[in-house]
Amino acid sequence: MNLRRVIRAAVCAAIVAMCIAGAGWVKTRPVAGQETKQQTLQGAAALDRLKQDGQYESLQAAMNQARFEVSRAEATPLGRAAWHAPNPAAGYDAYVTEEGVSIALNDKTYVSLSLHSLGYGHAVQSVAPGEVSGDNQTINITREDGVREWYVNGPEGLEHGFTLSEPPGVQSQGAPLRLTMQVSKGWRAVAGEDGQRVILRGGDDRAVEYGKLVVLDSQGRNIPARLTVAEEQVVIEVEDGEATYPLTIDPIITLQYKRLAADGEAFDLFSSALAIDGDTLVVGAWNDTIGANWGQGSVYVFARSGVSWTQQQKLIANDGESFDNFGIAVTLSSDTLVVGAIGDKIGANQSQGSAYVFTRSGGIWTQQQKLIADDGGAGDCFGISVALSSETLAVGAYVDNIGANVNQGSAYVFTRSGGIWTQQQKLVANDGAADDYFGEAVALDGDMLVVGARNDDIDANTDQGSAYVFTRSGGIWTQQQKLVANDGAADDWFGWAIALDGDMLVVGARNDDIGANTDQGSAYVFTRSDSTWTQQQKLVANDGAAGDNFGTAVALDGDMLVVGALNDVVGANGRQGSAYVFGRSGSTWTQQQKLAANDGQVDDDFGAAVALSGHTVFVGAPSDSIGANMRQGSVYFFSHLITVSPYSLYPAFYGYPYSATLTASGGVPPYTFRTITSFPGGLNLSADGFLSGTPYAIGTYHVMVEARDAYGCFRVVWITTRILEPIYEFTAPGARSDRP
Repeated sequence: MNLRRVIRAAVCAAIVAMCIAGAGWVKTRPVAGQETKQQTLQGAAALDRLKQDGQYESLQAAMNQARFEVSRAEATPLGRAAWHAPNPAAGYDAYVTEEGVSIALNDKTYVSLSLHSLGYGHAVQSVAPGEVSGDNQTINITREDGVREWYVNGPEGLEHGFTLSEPPGVQSQGAPLRLTMQVSKGWRAVAGEDGQRVILRGGDDRAVEYGKLVVLDSQGRNIPARLTVAEEQVVIEVEDGEATYPLTIDPIITLQYKRLAADGEAFDLFSSALAIDGDTLVVGAWNDTIGANWGQGSVYVFARSGVSWTQQQKLIANDGESFDNFGIAVTLSSDTLVVGAIGDKIGANQSQGSAYVFTRSGGIWTQQQKLIADDGGAGDCFGISVALSSETLAVGAYVDNIGANVNQGSAYVFTRSGGIWTQQQKLVANDGAADDYFGEAVALDGDMLVVGARNDDIDANTDQGSAYVFTRSGGIWTQQQKLVANDGAADDWFGWAIALDGDMLVVGARNDDIGANTDQGSAYVFTRSDSTWTQQQKLVANDGAAGDNFGTAVALDGDMLVVGALNDVVGANGRQGSAYVFGRSGSTWTQQQKLAANDGQVDDDFGAAVALSGHTVFVGAPSDSIGANMRQGSVYFFSHLITVSPYSLYPAFYGYPYSATLTASGGVPPYTFRTITSFPGGLNLSADGFLSGTPYAIGTYHVMVEARDAYGCFRVVWITTRILEPIYEFTAPGARSDRP
C-alpha cells in the first residue's frame, strides 16, 4: 500500500487522532505479566485502536463540535459584539449580527453580506434586521414574515442558508423569487458564467466564493436556482413556481486562493514550476531579476497553516548571474529542495546548466550544494527537469549532444550519502537520435525513473514522442521499457510532461490532434503489472478544442490526477488556460471538474504548471498580469470539497413506509455514509446513503451524518427530517398498531 496514501487518509480522516495519538495519550492494554510496559500507539495504529475500542466516532464528533462551536463575542473586527464562528479549517472567521454575516480573513480584512430584500421579479421588499441566536455549530437570524436565516459552521466552510415558510408575497408567473444581499464597500461581486457561484474580491489577492447553491422544497425536490449580480448586490434567483413550501436555500461560503510573490515584478513568470510536499509549496520564478541580473531567477517557499498559505522565504543561488533561469524546474522531498538553472554558465560553457540543493533546518532553507554534470558541455541545459525521491535525484539535460547526435538529450542520476550528493550514472536512450529532447521531463519514484523524449521519431511519425522506463538494481540503472501511445501520430509531443506514483504513470501529449482539433492535447495513463507497463486509458478534456494543449502539465497523487491546458480559451479569453481534475474508480478515470481562475485574463497561461496534494490542487499562471506588471505570475489553490444533498428531507408520516436517498459529490467515489447521531425510531441509513424504514416517532429531527470518500476525506452535515401525523387515522400496512 502507498504510504503517502495512508498518511493522507489519516490526516483527512481525523486530526483528532494526531492530537491524541501524537501526544501519546492512546495506549495499548497491558499484556498479562507485563503490566508496567505500556506501548504508546501513534498515527494510523492509534486510529485503528480508537476504532476497535469504539471511541473514534464519538471523539471525532466531539472534536469537530469543539473546533467549530459558535459563541457570543464582545470584541470583534467589526467593532461591536457579534456571534463568532471560528473556522481554521476554511481559513477564516465569521461574525454574525442581526443584519448578516462578515467573513474575516484577518483582524483587519473582512467582507460582509446582509440580506437586503426579497420578493418576485422587481417587486421586492426591504428586509429588516432580525434576532440573532446561536447554539453548538449553528447561528440563526429570525426575521419577519417566516424568514429564517441560518449559518452552520463546519470543516468545509460556513453554510449560509435561508428557510422560507411561505412565498414572500404574491407569486407572479414567470417571475423568479429573488433574494438580494448587499456587499460591503471596497469589495466587488463577480458572477460566474454557470450561475452557480459569485466571487467577492477585495483590493488584494484574496477572494471569497459564494456558491454550491442547493434549493430544496418540503418534498426534498431540487428547485432550479442561480446566482447572479445586479448593482453590486449578490442575487439568488429561484424558480419556485412548482415548489412546495417551506423552501430551503443553501449556498456555502469558501475561500478561493491566489498567491503572489511578495516582491513580484513584471516578467518574473512566477509559478512556471511548482512542487508540493506536505505543508510546503515551492514556486519557481525563473525570469526574476535579482539586483542588476536580468533573468537570474528565484524560488519562493510557502508554508501552510490550516488552509492558509504564507510566503516563508525567497531563495536565490549564491553565485547567481543574469539569465541563469534559476527556478525553471523544482522538486521537493521533505526537507530537501532541488532547483534547476538551465542558463547557468559553467566555466566557459554557456547554458551548460546546474542544479542547486537546499536543505531546511529549523524552518530555514539554506543552499547545501551545487550540482553539475561531470561531462557537461555548452548548451546542454542541464536542470531543465528535476525529480527527487528520498536520497536519489534525477536531472534532465534535454539538449545534450550524444556523440554526433545533436540535442539527443540525457538524464543524470545523483545519490546522497553523508549529506553529500555525487553523480551515480548518466542515462541515455538505447535507440536515441538527434533532436529527441530526451530528458525534458523526468519522474522518479524509488528505484523507478521515467524520462520523456517528446521529439522522438516513431517510425515515420516525426516528433511523435516517447517515454523511457529505467529501473535500478544493485546501484545500476538499466533501461527496462520504451513507452509510446498506441494511437500516436506525428508531432504529438508525447512525453512533454510525466507524473509517476507507484504503479501508475501519466504522460502528457500536449500537441495530440483529437479528431479535427489540432493540438487539443491528451494524457495517457499506464499501469505496471510485475515489471511491464501497459497503456490503460487515454484522457481528453470533455470540452476540448483546437490549440488547448491539454497535457502541458500533469500531477498524480493516488487516485487523483490533474492535467493542465494552458492555451484553453475560457469565455472570450484566448490562452487564459484551465486545469482538469480526474478521479479513478476501479481502473477507470473520469473527469470530475474543470478549474479556471475566477479573475482570469487573456494569455495568463493558467495550467502551465500543476501540483497536487490530497484534495488540494495548485495551478500556476506564470503569465498572469498583476496590476501594471505584465507576466508577473500567480499561483491558485483549489480545495476539493465534498458536498452532501439533500440537507432537508421531504416529510415522512408516522406509521407509513418511507425512503429517501442521500448523495455526495466533490470527492473521489465511492462514498460511504454513516450516522453520528440517530435518525428517529424505525428509520435506518445504509452505507450507500439509502434511508428507509417505518418511522414511529413524531417531530422534527436534526441528524448528524458523515459522507466519506475513497480517500478517507469526509464531510459531516446535519440532515433535517420531519415525521408528521398521518392524514387519515387508520393503521397503514407495515405501521405500528400500538401507537400511544
